[in-house]
Amino acid sequence: ITRFDSNSNSNSNSHPTLGEVLLNPTRIYVDPLVDLFKACRDGQSPCEYTQLHGLAHITGGGLSNLLRLHPDHGYVIEDPLPVPPEFDWMESEGGVQKREMYRTFNMGLGIVIVVAKEAADAVEAYVSSRLPGSRRVGTVIEGHKAFLSSNPAVLFDHY
Repeated sequence: ITRFDSNSNSNSNSHPTLGEVLLNPTRIYVDPLVDLFKACRDGQSPCEYTQLHGLAHITGGGLSNLLRLHPDHGYVIEDPLPVPPEFDWMESEGGVQKREMYRTFNMGLGIVIVVAKEAADAVEAYVSSRLPGSRRVGTVIEGHKAFLSSNPAVLFDHY
């Protein structure tokens, strides 16, 4: 991968080394999400507090973390965020299966907010104005499973 070319100049922002990518600080989204919860709780929009149904940090456990939110609900990820190239590199160089990648890593999707359908547009606008690149990625369904609609192999029915 050109992005990880070991001959690249470490001072160049256009071609960081793999080490530089892995040492890049994590994007912190706590403050904007706390602001969301406070605004909704205090009646200052973008939705009613009762329309915020869940929050899942997608870390170790990957998409299967969604299954911890509710015993009878499932989640379809229809429009995932772009997968950072370092994950593609790990998958190909390590010979890791796609399902295992989505079970172990966040694959670019660090946190999921579950909201009432009628509040989704307003919450999406609120969050994306504070965390650029954020967007609606899927829907809640009946049944206890989480899966990536674009890849049937990425399906989880337990945490």
